[in-house]
Amino acid sequence: MNMMQTSGFEPTATIYNSVFSACAKGKQWDTVVEVYDCMPEDLRESLRGVYLGSVVMGHAKAESEELKLRALEIFRKYKARQSEDDQPNFFAYNAALIALLGTNQLEKIHPLANEMKKQGMKWDTVTYQCLILAYIRGGAVETAVQMLQKNAKRMEKTTMCYREAIEFYDEKRKNPREAVRLTMQMMQMNKRLSRLDWHNALRIALELPERAPYWNFRKWMNIRAKGIMKDVPSHLMLPNHAEQQRALLHEDGSSQEPPERKHHQDNYHSRKRQLNRRKPYVDDEKFL
Repeated sequence: MNMMQTSGFEPTATIYNSVFSACAKGKQWDTVVEVYDCMPEDLRESLRGVYLGSVVMGHAKAESEELKLRALEIFRKYKARQSEDDQPNFFAYNAALIALLGTNQLEKIHPLANEMKKQGMKWDTVTYQCLILAYIRGGAVETAVQMLQKNAKRMEKTTMCYREAIEFYDEKRKNPREAVRLTMQMMQMNKRLSRLDWHNALRIALELPERAPYWNFRKWMNIRAKGIMKDVPSHLMLPNHAEQQRALLHEDGSSQEPPERKHHQDNYHSRKRQLNRRKPYVDDEKFL
């Protein structure tokens, strides 16, 4: 875009919209912000629909809190307009929820989500994720878990909500049993888990008095993530039944070897003593 402007060519609204659309599909959110920054004010005013949503999402996904707040500013500016055509679409509303979550404005997330419903918008995975994370971070973890369980299938491609709920019960509530239960649910619903997810699962399971959950995790790990088992910290890898049996057999073998040698020695010495005892008796017979 800068090259076009340097060459004296002014991009049209259509060109800007095409760039926003392409960047959104490729999740190149930094580029969206850069293009918006060089967009003339009069063309910004004409943003609509998915293109407006891309701009709001680009700012909402930025690491800078300032840009996240700018996302909300852009969203509210268009939301305040009277024309129905100027109103933010579903994509823009979800972007606003992400920006609210990113700036820790947790109390505003549920009202905005309810507003989406009133306008006939059906919540999707992103909407539920923002709501659940807002409940967890706000301390209403039971409500979050209930919503997570009711929408488990919808959340099968994201582990973020599960991770934060598990961390809450593990670190703040000191409730490893609930943390293990949520971990099991996460593993059943999500095919892709990180190395840290597996390590945490084993660590938390070892805090329980029973070992069944731990061995379940080990079994799943052996099937689904066998390649990373060699990297698991040694203190998280209990010996399995086969390894325990081999160790016991080795110990039994080691403990039985000395008695066998002693037994052979005892037999040798006892035979020698018997021969020595018989010798005088035989000699006496010769002199009779």
